[in-house]
Amino acid sequence: MRNELLKKGDGALLVTGSCSDGEQFTYNQNGRGAISESCVTAYLLRWIDSLMRLEGDMRYGDLLERTIYNALLAANSPDGRWIRYFTPFSGDRQYDTRDSFCCCGNYRRAVAELPQKVYYRTPDGGIALNLFTQSKKSFDVNGQTVTILQETAYPNDGEVTLTFSTAKPVAFAFQFRTPRWCQKITVRVNDEVPTAIDPLAQKLGCCVLARTWKDGDVVKISMPMTWRFVRGRAMQDGRVALLRGPVLYCVGKDQNAALLASCPDPRNLVLDPASLGEPVRDDSIRPNGLKVAAKAWLTSDRRGKKLDVTLTEFIDPSGQEVYFLVPNLADTSPVRLVDDEIVSWPNEFVNAHVLTALYGPKATGDLEGMFEIRGDVVADLAANYVSPGGKTGVKAEFPDAAGGRWACYNCKNRGLLSTAAPGDAKPLSSQFKAFGTPLGYAYGLENQADQLGFVASYAPSDRQEDAWRIHYTEQMFDLVLSAPERREFVYTHPIADTACYNVFRWTPSAASQGKDLTLCGTMLSNLGNGVELRVIRWNDDTRYDVLGTFNTKDRTAGRCGVAEFVLPLAPGNVGKHLDFVLHNAGSHICDATALKIRVYRDVRRPVGQTDVTEKVRAKYHNRLVTPLGPYAELFGPGSPGVESTLKVKVHYWRDGVVRYLEFPRDAPLDLSRK
Repeated sequence: MRNELLKKGDGALLVTGSCSDGEQFTYNQNGRGAISESCVTAYLLRWIDSLMRLEGDMRYGDLLERTIYNALLAANSPDGRWIRYFTPFSGDRQYDTRDSFCCCGNYRRAVAELPQKVYYRTPDGGIALNLFTQSKKSFDVNGQTVTILQETAYPNDGEVTLTFSTAKPVAFAFQFRTPRWCQKITVRVNDEVPTAIDPLAQKLGCCVLARTWKDGDVVKISMPMTWRFVRGRAMQDGRVALLRGPVLYCVGKDQNAALLASCPDPRNLVLDPASLGEPVRDDSIRPNGLKVAAKAWLTSDRRGKKLDVTLTEFIDPSGQEVYFLVPNLADTSPVRLVDDEIVSWPNEFVNAHVLTALYGPKATGDLEGMFEIRGDVVADLAANYVSPGGKTGVKAEFPDAAGGRWACYNCKNRGLLSTAAPGDAKPLSSQFKAFGTPLGYAYGLENQADQLGFVASYAPSDRQEDAWRIHYTEQMFDLVLSAPERREFVYTHPIADTACYNVFRWTPSAASQGKDLTLCGTMLSNLGNGVELRVIRWNDDTRYDVLGTFNTKDRTAGRCGVAEFVLPLAPGNVGKHLDFVLHNAGSHICDATALKIRVYRDVRRPVGQTDVTEKVRAKYHNRLVTPLGPYAELFGPGSPGVESTLKVKVHYWRDGVVRYLEFPRDAPLDLSRK
């Protein structure tokens, strides 16, 4: 989880110090609508606080203060009466005018817990300062009372004075957090020579002062605050956010009415870095708050005169946007451009799934060919699909590429099509307009309240209704399928209620029935109780064999459950029909499913390879590098006199990329290769 939030340059954390999009984990950096839920912000603070206590790494404090001064405090109305359910950083923000035990209660608890995040105790009895804030705190150190008075205007400036009070001198280690947003920190104890500290060089994000402390000792910490631009990521790529210390700045409606009349979407503003001066006091946002005047162009070509823009702290209730353009990303002087320091943890984990692992003789040449089915395609459900083209009454029947045919049904009786009772099997047609389908009609059942239907030929967004496109493609399958893969699938929405089954029946041609065939499939669904697929071979009209049962709840890829199968059939064993029976395996009635089914002829198979997929998966827990130990102990002895290697097919699902890796004997599973 830490890796997913804080992974260097790629984490899911938002620039405001919170996360979530629609109460779900996301990497897209979307700033609009239902993002940065207040419950998520509250629990993020608690979780990061716990990690700092467990690991002793004060770099977590950089995240804590970013979250507190931005996401947390911006969720509260200025009068303290209302709380935001979500706090977007693009567009209008709305208060929740109801009191509840959820976000409203969590927010107030989080604020009440802030004092316990100022100081911590270290395992050796020392004191650690995390948050810089006006405070006075007493500690028991080796049986003596030590009181620390902290005086500061932070986060308005980075000057902090700490005065120690103790009845007798006492030795202990005092440490303070060294924020990574600061380029150089100066610390001075009493009248001693000041010491310069490089925050990036502090392994655990802190400076330790181990000494005997006397009554009246004074520590002065100076952390110069300058403007910095933070590079946007994902959806914000090419834009920058403006920060000073831990505080994010935004364009608000209240102080930019004239500007926004000319530029309704402030994301299009091109800020002039040279126009940023020192911030000035602004009590309209908060007592002793700050704002800064700047200049900006309305268009990227910077034609026309520059307009005045006022940037206020993110807690501005009228805030509209935090990401802007600059004339030249390669040179933003005099403002420095940096990657976000709170997304800087080493990449220890990887968003990848081990699809297949083989152990046997070393590959000679075509490593990919050892995993991929190489043969002639006899049938392909998505490729063979014929769109009804907006016509009604077209039956869901179409030929394959080798003289066979597909026919699609809805069936009760556990989906056993050939032995179904009269009326339990209904052929699909385009009479019914399935919700969200492209071109007006798809194959479904007429007048079904559950809006059963399926579509193929993945359509671009301008040909699909928004509800389908946004929820079932952009927010689900598009996250795990690369653009070239999407047309290889049919999509169902939903598959059926729990009493019904979709049946995709393939009837092979006479020529295909005598061939060596391999059935291959991939199925994805939204997570829940899973979607089940059974592959049934009908030997005649009444006798059948279940060749395999597969469920998407068993493995995940991003926000989808996934199941895959490869079923070889010897010549003459294909049967009269092959039914692919799709069933909602739980109580949900709206599981969306993406399904790929292909049948290959004369498949060429690697020789001497043993499938060790499950053994490798049992060892692999999403780490970049996973020790596997001696291969002979894990996989058994290889072929005598032959160099045996581990071959792995890996799906980097965030990137939509599949890679094929080969490892020599006893090597760890290293997925850092790109």
